[in-house]
Amino acid sequence: NKEKIALAPSLETGLEVFNAYNQLGIKVNELTEYLRKQGFSAQGNHPLGGMSLFPAIGQMAGLGWHGRHGLLISPHNGSCQRIAVIYTNIENLPNLKHNEHEWIGTFCDLCRNCIRKCPQKAILEEPIIHENGIVTHINCDKCFPLFSRTYGCSVCIKECLFTKHDYHTLK
Repeated sequence: NKEKIALAPSLETGLEVFNAYNQLGIKVNELTEYLRKQGFSAQGNHPLGGMSLFPAIGQMAGLGWHGRHGLLISPHNGSCQRIAVIYTNIENLPNLKHNEHEWIGTFCDLCRNCIRKCPQKAILEEPIIHENGIVTHINCDKCFPLFSRTYGCSVCIKECLFTKHDYHTLK
């Protein structure tokens, strides 16, 4: 609900954030169980996180591109979404060769609105690229205290131009 995200940071925003986590967690469990009943191995990973970086997986799947705030930006929801992962042994899933959303990276590099508006200055000016290829966009030691005090801060989502404007218009 973008109207509630627009109130960030607030209790209303926090309730919306955790409602999204809750609803998505329920759906992940339901879909995981469905896949198992179809004979596949499946392990659901709750949207609050786990062993993988969900925005990176969403980007590899072609769902969108990660923004400077480290979140997945998609055509349908901008950065105003939560995502989760289900690991499975399905072998014939499509293998993406090109991601049509790659332009978002250049857009975000120029915009930097989320960096300027982050109340904790937790979004890194220059992301850290680790030897293993993982990219760190957020200083969690700065982000998490406000995130927990405000029940899900979400200022970066609120201030993201992909939340405020249509994806195709920005493109």
